[in-house]
Amino acid sequence: MTLSTIKKARQKGYYVRMYYVRLSTEDESLCRIENRVRKGGHDIPKEDVHMRYSIRFQSLNAVIPYCDEVIFYDNENGFVKVAEIKNDIFRYTNGYRPKWLSEFEGLIESQL
Repeated sequence: MTLSTIKKARQKGYYVRMYYVRLSTEDESLCRIENRVRKGGHDIPKEDVHMRYSIRFQSLNAVIPYCDEVIFYDNENGFVKVAEIKNDIFRYTNGYRPKWLSEFEGLIESQL
């Protein structure tokens, strides 16, 4: 659904800016969900978390070509801007390179 919405926006001439927030591990995501549920928040089935984590590279690569700008945030130790894509150029923004973004870096650059 996200990809089709982005494609429609681009076709209509909208500027598309994506904010991408990530944790390094699936286990960290599951721990945060469990904590949220303990506090009365909503749950996400473990199978959904596993599926989303397993296709994270493909999902990101599918969307990037349709974005005018992508801003990456690390949510491991606080919400920190770590990189961006502007004018088809990927660059780190503060010297911090989280593990998940280092894993993505080669794939991201191949899309530009």
